[in-house]
Amino acid sequence: MLEDNWDDWGVFNTKYYAVYYDWLAKRHDLGYLKIGCPLDYLQDKRPLLDTKSNRLPGFCYSLGQHAEYYEKIMSLSPELRESILTSLNDIVFNPQLYFRNKNSEAMTDSLQRYVSTATIEGHFSRILAGARQLSEFIFSYVNHENEKISIEFSVDQNSVLPSNIHAIIGSNGVGKSTILRDISDLVTGRQRDSSRQVINHSGGTFANVVAMSFGSFEKFETKPIITLDKNNDVTYSYIGSKKVMYLEDKPVTIGKTEQDFFNEFSDSLKACRYEPKKSLLKDCLEHLCYDPLLAELPFDHLLDAAEDLQAAAEVFERLSSGHKIVILSVFKLVEVIEEKTLLLIDEPETHLHPPLLSALMRLISALLKSCNGVAIVATHSPVVLQETPRRCVTVLRRTGDAIRARRPDNETFGENVSVLTHSAFHLELDRTGYVKVINRLVARYRSFDRVMDRTGGELGSEAVAILIALSDD
Repeated sequence: MLEDNWDDWGVFNTKYYAVYYDWLAKRHDLGYLKIGCPLDYLQDKRPLLDTKSNRLPGFCYSLGQHAEYYEKIMSLSPELRESILTSLNDIVFNPQLYFRNKNSEAMTDSLQRYVSTATIEGHFSRILAGARQLSEFIFSYVNHENEKISIEFSVDQNSVLPSNIHAIIGSNGVGKSTILRDISDLVTGRQRDSSRQVINHSGGTFANVVAMSFGSFEKFETKPIITLDKNNDVTYSYIGSKKVMYLEDKPVTIGKTEQDFFNEFSDSLKACRYEPKKSLLKDCLEHLCYDPLLAELPFDHLLDAAEDLQAAAEVFERLSSGHKIVILSVFKLVEVIEEKTLLLIDEPETHLHPPLLSALMRLISALLKSCNGVAIVATHSPVVLQETPRRCVTVLRRTGDAIRARRPDNETFGENVSVLTHSAFHLELDRTGYVKVINRLVARYRSFDRVMDRTGGELGSEAVAILIALSDD
């Protein structure tokens, strides 16, 4: 094992790089692990190890710091992998060691600084069990007030189409954002209201809730990363444009400044510079390389020199407001995401043009699959529907005080934006905007050619598609 100079809180130097040499003296790099022990057995912030022994002393225990570490160990012969894990007192391989030491300072402040309990018991344990099957989450949101609303969310990890992003659509004021807030409060334990429930229909439960919104009227709790309910150990993170300040000891929610956004960006940059977050972030950024500006930015350099605030500031300043939001969202999401994360996103289209929004949805789907998670998106955008199968879309309609939830009439994944706009949002569009103008023109001139002639051909592709659908010829 090779010592690494990484320091946790000025107290622990527990990080090592594991290397194995086979009988042909061929080197096999296994990756990073951390070794913990009681404070009494620390010397110069490192565990007291016997360099002549081929195994850790009984008072020590270890934890790999990323999934690839365990995948590489699993690629070895059964006898060798068991020998390595036993010799290193690995806490994933031997859960009793974990439960015996889970509340120790070395565990909480160092070994598990970037690895959650859910990841240990879920992702890492699945790897050592030889199984990479992800949870097939099936759960429902039920509101018993007035007319009963029930929305089911189902994730089929074997589906060739993405099913880990679910969309809720509907007109303004129908209650999309309120439903997201309810789900957040119910899963984290902040709300215990018998009239509202999140019902789990499968074995998959959530360990982490992340709420994301950059809208002006968002309803999410803005508290930082905390454990809200000690009984279910669900953590909560907020990514967005609001923050809480205390004026005369009273909490007041205000908008973040440009400096606040940069501070969050630089903090996330530092948090993601080590594995496994670093690899996750690089994979995410590849989804954004279609954009010429983002493709040329030196994110790799920033990850390798995360302390260079001047370089980070120069990169951040080059970004447009939309680019800043998507980059901050991605960096922050990679920082806080863990095994079994429920991601709640409120109207992501607010500051993003369609190609960037589409790339963000694909990026999030891939990230959630790697971390065994699910997203629910409240949206007005047909671009989000284009990336989402019909079975993962819920349409909300309000009639008086009653709200109805249903699936769209037609398939949505990969459908034409004009078709989606008309089929999913036609109740709103038919009464407003350019659709209302086209309706009037069709009622007056009837013919497609006559409308095109009268408008001088000044219609966009979506307007033309709606004109074709409405005209007699």
